[in-house]
Amino acid sequence: MKKPHLGMIPLFMAGDKYFFYYCDKVRKQNDILLNIWGINPLENTDFKVGYAGLAPEFDKKMIYSISLKNQLNLFKFVGSNFY
Repeated sequence: MKKPHLGMIPLFMAGDKYFFYYCDKVRKQNDILLNIWGINPLENTDFKVGYAGLAPEFDKKMIYSISLKNQLNLFKFVGSNFY
């Protein structure tokens, strides 16, 4: 990536990977059988795909879902930035 575009930054945002790793590690160390997760409907991260030129989707069922059209557009955007 000679000229990185701002829309590519979410690829480097991998902080949650450590969170999941340590959460599972603590679960195993304490013999916990079940993790319970929740979501916050106010924690909307449309800005991540917005940097790639995709319009926000306000009518989605889940905060992390993305329409097939936007998935394809995002894939096209990312692919066009690898050269």
